[in-house]
Amino acid sequence: MKLSRNLFCIGLLAGAFGLAATVQAGPYSYEPAESYPPAPPPTRYNVHPVVWHSPQPLIIHGIPSTLRATPGFAFDRSRLDGAAQAELDGLLHRVHGLNSHYGMGKAGIAQSASVVGHTDSIGSRRYNQRLSIQRAQTTADYLVINGVRPEAISVSGAGESQPVASNRSRAGRAANRRADVTVHALIAP
Repeated sequence: MKLSRNLFCIGLLAGAFGLAATVQAGPYSYEPAESYPPAPPPTRYNVHPVVWHSPQPLIIHGIPSTLRATPGFAFDRSRLDGAAQAELDGLLHRVHGLNSHYGMGKAGIAQSASVVGHTDSIGSRRYNQRLSIQRAQTTADYLVINGVRPEAISVSGAGESQPVASNRSRAGRAANRRADVTVHALIAP
């Protein structure tokens, strides 16, 4: 026991003073290498900043990121009347105006559009649900005809479930017969 402790202490001292020795422990042995290969020099990378140049600045100030329109519909109809078309034309004019101003093409700035159709409470819920989908689809078709990409538009119907006014008055019911159009525009930071 004393001999093994002495050998252990000698090994520690030899290691502390950097003496090379062969250590044997049972069937295994360890011989330190005479010298190690030199470490490679540190790698230097030449990093150049990437600068993207655009023909026009992409920073757009004062433009809302979401454009909205709410065309109305006649009772029990899904056809766009003149006032509804004018409402959508105003929205399309704003989108196309942004596109042409920033050189993005006819539908470049519109990333996505959602159209949700709505009805008043007259009629069954099932009928109003179908009518609201028809109103949304008619509105989406008008957007596509006027340059919005069809794959960018989602269409759904909410039926009578989301009124914006009371269904007790004629004016309230007229306000609830609508399609909510939301265009999410690309706004650069």
